[in-house]
Amino acid sequence: MTFPYIFIDFDGTIANTSEGVFTCIQETLLELHKPQLNSEILKQFIGPPLTLSFPTYGGLNTEETQKAIEIFRNRYEKTGLFMNTLYEGVIPLCLKLRETGHKVIVATSKPYEHAKAILVQHSITHAFDYVSGSSLNGTNENKADVIKHAIKVHNISDMSQVVMVGDRKYDIEGAKSFGMQSIGVTWGFGDKKELQEAGANWVVDTPNQVLALLDHA
Repeated sequence: MTFPYIFIDFDGTIANTSEGVFTCIQETLLELHKPQLNSEILKQFIGPPLTLSFPTYGGLNTEETQKAIEIFRNRYEKTGLFMNTLYEGVIPLCLKLRETGHKVIVATSKPYEHAKAILVQHSITHAFDYVSGSSLNGTNENKADVIKHAIKVHNISDMSQVVMVGDRKYDIEGAKSFGMQSIGVTWGFGDKKELQEAGANWVVDTPNQVLALLDHA
């Protein structure tokens, strides 16, 4: 088995959470009397932590960003969290990988509590061995942080045993920072160009292609 450990992103890879995220972002900006964002800019909020997204794409200063995160999370936990759908074929992929002896670990910049709640919502907690997410207090919010946490929890010393699967450049860059290989997927919010430029070892279009790739890796 080339990759005993499969790290997989959440937003844009396991679940399409855009409806809830985008709705709550727009409502947050409205409450702060800031301009609404178009759909292309909103897509950039999927992947990076909110501490980066609000100033970069929403034009907020440090104080406004902290207030925006507070408003967003309050709204998201009440209404936006469960406005999501699962990507077709991803859960069967994860179950198949577990059946064949792989450890399947969610590595997400999304708060752990939010990711776990969505897994419970869809009754799919059994598809994963572990969830490594950010903390609501702002720690472990970068992709590298959650990857590092997962590595530590599972006592992984050989990075050649791990592959990261994700839809954005942050997943690929996070994997590269630890010397692990990565699979970029195009069914989420990043396109082939973004993933290739970030340095993905492979780029695929479907969950079945991920499985085929891992079967022959």
